[in-house]
Amino acid sequence: EDDYPFKGIQQTCNNDIVAAAGFDGYQLVSPGDEQQLLQAVAQQPVAASIVVGHDFRAFKG
Repeated sequence: EDDYPFKGIQQTCNNDIVAAAGFDGYQLVSPGDEQQLLQAVAQQPVAASIVVGHDFRAFKG
């Protein structure tokens, strides 16, 4: 917030802001390997994706 405060007016973006975080690599976790996933979560942030069918996408509950 201090680096890029909200001003409440229309203006151009300041693209010269220094990134707050980054990464220098990644590792894959084997599908279905819960232990490997638990170890990864204990070490660093984890991103995940799932493949779903039409029934899941249409679910409203």
